[in-house]
Amino acid sequence: AVLWRADGVAYGAMAIDRTDVCRGKVTTWMRPASFPSEPTFLASGEEEGQGALLVTVLNGTSGRSSFLTLDATTMQPTLEVPLPVRIPFTTHGQWYPPGG
Repeated sequence: AVLWRADGVAYGAMAIDRTDVCRGKVTTWMRPASFPSEPTFLASGEEEGQGALLVTVLNGTSGRSSFLTLDATTMQPTLEVPLPVRIPFTTHGQWYPPGG
């Protein structure tokens, strides 16, 4: 889920939460003054939630965008690439079933 968050320092930011409803555990990716798009999940394994989240992120301070890949289990960044153009944070993610 993409959620609005405040950290008490930045004026605003958005976060991406991974919620394990069976265990009641929430894991979050958040960066001050950053606005991620809806993530696209890319499955890579047999375990529930194993894979990557593909996201574009708008830096609210610099006005620059980047392409970010998160480990879908830990929500830790695995790759970030600056983009040559600004992409608004309202882009939408998609989910595609295997073989679909």
